[in-house]
Amino acid sequence: ANGSELFDYRRVKLIESWINSFNVNYPANRKFYPICTKVSSKSLVCTTLVRRCERNYLAYKEADACIYLNRLGDYFYVVTRFLNEQAGLEDYQ
Repeated sequence: ANGSELFDYRRVKLIESWINSFNVNYPANRKFYPICTKVSSKSLVCTTLVRRCERNYLAYKEADACIYLNRLGDYFYVVTRFLNEQAGLEDYQ
């Protein structure tokens, strides 16, 4: 079985629902200011690592994996913004 046959798009939809639940308070045009707390910095590192994986999978033309990794990276990015907001840090304008 190839990767496409093993891929389950329900996972992407699940991650998108998580993103939407965190992202409800953030306008799309805000810029992220990368000053983080200890906790949110770990989420930001996850964003970076997932983006790196996504670029590597692009090189192998694994489109399904890239879709999943893209949404996962977006999720960690939104979680970082959420955690920063909870700590009283604001996005850079």
